[in-house]
Amino acid sequence: MAGAASQHVATKACTECQKRKTRCIVINNGQPCRYCARAGKTCTVSVPPVRTPLTRKNLEAVEARCARLARLVHSLNPTINIEEAIAKDDIASDTIQSIGVSTEGESPTADRADGWREPNFEHVGDSDGMASLPQANNGRAFLGSSSGSFLYQRATQLAGIQAASTSSITGRRDTREQLSLSRASQMFPLPLAEQRLTASFRSAYLVDVYFVCYNVPCPILHEPTFRQGLSRRAGIKQDEWFPLQYQLVLAMGYWIIGGDEGLQVSFYQAARAQLSLECFESGSLSLVQALLLMGNYLQKRDRPNTGYNYVGLAGRMAIGLGLHRRPTDGGTYSNMQLEIRRRIFWTLFSLESGFALTTGRPTLVEETVTDLSLPSNIDDEDPSSVDIRNRPTSCSAIIAQSQLAIIANRLHKDIINGKSALLDLHACKKSVHESFIVWKAQLPRYFFDAGVPDWFRGPRAMVLWKEQNLRMIFWRACRRSNCGYVSSEEAALRASETAIESIRDVSEFHNTNSTLLNQNIAWYSTYFIFQSALVIILGHLEALRTSRPATETTRQNQDMLELARNSLRALSTWTPAAKRCRFVLETLARAVTTTVPNTSATDGPSNDVQMEQVSGFSFPSQTPGDTATNDFLSQMGITGNDTMPDQFDTSFDVLFQQMQNFEGDWTQDFSDLGFNDFS
Repeated sequence: MAGAASQHVATKACTECQKRKTRCIVINNGQPCRYCARAGKTCTVSVPPVRTPLTRKNLEAVEARCARLARLVHSLNPTINIEEAIAKDDIASDTIQSIGVSTEGESPTADRADGWREPNFEHVGDSDGMASLPQANNGRAFLGSSSGSFLYQRATQLAGIQAASTSSITGRRDTREQLSLSRASQMFPLPLAEQRLTASFRSAYLVDVYFVCYNVPCPILHEPTFRQGLSRRAGIKQDEWFPLQYQLVLAMGYWIIGGDEGLQVSFYQAARAQLSLECFESGSLSLVQALLLMGNYLQKRDRPNTGYNYVGLAGRMAIGLGLHRRPTDGGTYSNMQLEIRRRIFWTLFSLESGFALTTGRPTLVEETVTDLSLPSNIDDEDPSSVDIRNRPTSCSAIIAQSQLAIIANRLHKDIINGKSALLDLHACKKSVHESFIVWKAQLPRYFFDAGVPDWFRGPRAMVLWKEQNLRMIFWRACRRSNCGYVSSEEAALRASETAIESIRDVSEFHNTNSTLLNQNIAWYSTYFIFQSALVIILGHLEALRTSRPATETTRQNQDMLELARNSLRALSTWTPAAKRCRFVLETLARAVTTTVPNTSATDGPSNDVQMEQVSGFSFPSQTPGDTATNDFLSQMGITGNDTMPDQFDTSFDVLFQQMQNFEGDWTQDFSDLGFNDFS
């Protein structure tokens, strides 16, 4: 009876009683009503939503806010059509939900033995895009006989170093984030809001950075054409793929200045979101440019295999469009349009050749398939001009790089991976060697003159460093086979001499042009210095197999390794890869100092491996690095703590993981050295 007396009709019926249109009888306050308790329903009382009064004042405030948001979106991307973007976003969301596609995680059935998966940008510190560090545990991507990871692996095997158990290296992600924030704070000393920099100003700044620092050595885009598209008002129809190019230019610009990593990734993800399978059901010159940009950006951002795929797509599409041939209806093209086609093809050719040598994979585009002449050394500012300039232009570097790429393809195909008879191999080596000599002799004078514009010094240096690196690879390949062109000892000596020349030239550039450094130059500098240092160490180890190196040679090698170490320390302020490479170099040098195998000069495996002390291969204790100045962009007219992590693991299989994806592959260079003797 007491329970019955406490029953009363609720002031507001619960949801279930409202559906049934019955009275909501509450037994006790805070408990379910009588019906919900009996039926096992959830008894909830809905709260009416808070609604903004529909007045003229409130409506005008919302309209003003929408207008401001639209202006903000247009300032970030002047080409976007907001209505179309909203419609596409709705369609994409509905499609994903309807087919049940998961956007997170990975397939549980993924077979890592026959595939690879590169980690997302949150784990970017686990690899680097130059293919000199062995692969991490993210799958099995093929690295052939010209990948630099094998150079390091063979050096450790020759030194008799046993790989330890796999362990992880921690602290690298934090290092990269701190480096990124440090670099961004140098470029923008105050918070952006305090500087009152609008989004459109920052975008224009990043576009300037891209064309000054990246597009000169790699002219994927034609600057006047791109800026013309950028200046068009929103809503005016333009090239379908210009927004994709624009987002990638911003991402590359942020990468070059070492800016905020989150913004880099957001620009890249905005670009990637515009790609779908439907994109590849048609062909477009501007899409080829965008795919090349995305592929090269991903390589620089430590996604070499993904970047390799994008460059491959660009190559297939370019061939499908006939970029490799002279147009049969040439009258429909202006002189500048024909020139742009040549630039895109030869830039693609150079990038694809570099990727092939980087990964040790076959080249997809051969010089024999094209009848195009090389790009012309003309100015972009005068589109009607066809006069060849006897001074640096935006195409000077790619002309020299394209000629080098032709030599590199012959080196890769006929010598490193060639299976010719000894007589043919002798002729191939002689021809490639002479090609290096002719290439350098035919370079324009401005590749050696001191009085060149500052914007050309970096691209010029990278071209000359590339030639030295290819020559070093050539001599390493000559050492491998006995075709009578040069002796094995002579080839090894020339490889070491070229490595010394490379370290000196790169270090001298940094000393004399420190204000011209940017992340693109630092990326290539790290690779060239590190691979040259490995060649010196490997040459020293190989010499120990037959004789004791001269004291003078050992001292010179030590001096060069110390110079390489100091240069990598300076580069560490720009790229985390330099810090890891310096650590690997120091660890390998210390290991070589304490344990180096000394085998007899006779051929064949030896079970009696004697370990001896090697003098001259040690480094002083580590010292804090210097902070590089960053005056380059202001000098170009664009307005806008180096210690090793304590958690680094010193096991050599972990060092291999640190070395993933630096340029160059050296597997075949060491096939005759019998490294299994020291495993």
